[in-house]
Amino acid sequence: MYTKIFSQIYDGTLCTNGPWQALVTFQQLLVLSDKDGVVDMTPSAISRRTTIPLAIIEQGIAALLLPDQESRTPAEDGKRIMPLVDGRSWGWRVVNYKHYAAIRDQEDRREYQQQYYSKRRTQQLSTDVNTSQHFQHDSTNSIASTDSTNAVAVAVADTKTTLSGTPDVPQLKKAKQATNSYTQQAAEILAYLNSKTSRAYRPTEANIRLIVSRLKEGATVAECKKVIDRKTGQWRNDEKMFEFLRPATLFNATKFSQYQGETENITSPFQGAI
Repeated sequence: MYTKIFSQIYDGTLCTNGPWQALVTFQQLLVLSDKDGVVDMTPSAISRRTTIPLAIIEQGIAALLLPDQESRTPAEDGKRIMPLVDGRSWGWRVVNYKHYAAIRDQEDRREYQQQYYSKRRTQQLSTDVNTSQHFQHDSTNSIASTDSTNAVAVAVADTKTTLSGTPDVPQLKKAKQATNSYTQQAAEILAYLNSKTSRAYRPTEANIRLIVSRLKEGATVAECKKVIDRKTGQWRNDEKMFEFLRPATLFNATKFSQYQGETENITSPFQGAI
């Protein structure tokens, strides 16, 4: 059995006036009560069940049956328990059991609702985070794939159709070859950057995509290498700036055009002496 014992029990006359046997016995009756506050047991049975000496149980029951004018609840003249059957020496009903059970149920419901809504908020937050991460992941993949397929998409839009209405397959192949060419050139440029900086940038989609974007804007392989030469010469011995010799900086859409402007009228070492 389980029951909630309210802290007010320690502020009432059971504690202030005693006897202490009444408090101990009352606590056991609360635990042993059914849903209606009934304890249909003999004192001996209660003693055996709780291992509390029979003398204490009997003294406690006798005190609980007495009126208490100082009781917070005047029902039954302040008596804590009432006999189930007049003239029978065993079996009692806890007077205020249902009153406090209703309070307990209300508190339990509030606690359950708080836990329920707290769990719902946690689950919703987790769902929102996962959704956000999934959206970001999809967006990143979408952006990454856009550049690599853009040439093909444009070619498809401009492709002439045959008399049957089907796309011109040779022209589609030509568009795919153009995309592959950009990728190969980007890989060559990245390898050149590694050789100049003693780095080991991998030809990942993120790195290749940046370089491909500049090539599609009209930059040539030679111009990209000249930018690498220029910035390597400037930053190689600068501990702070050396870390910026990377694809994300050199081939940034805004910065690349500035760096490219610095290389005007400069011949790259791989084409000849500067």
